[in-house]
Amino acid sequence: MVGSYLICDACGRFGPPAGFLSHNGLRLCYRCWFEERQDLQPPVPEQGPEASEATAENRIYPKPPEQG
Repeated sequence: MVGSYLICDACGRFGPPAGFLSHNGLRLCYRCWFEERQDLQPPVPEQGPEASEATAENRIYPKPPEQG
């Protein structure tokens, strides 16, 4: 059914129906919609070396008691 396909307003590609995948009134293909969603995500805060060391320390399990 060709009538259900659309042309993406962002990249011009012809693709499957994605009427619910719109952003600011643009009809987007799945790829462009995903890229837009990635751009809208807040950036992950950078962690300094102190944070990564603390995380590594938290992963170290205590030594089991000696049996004997």
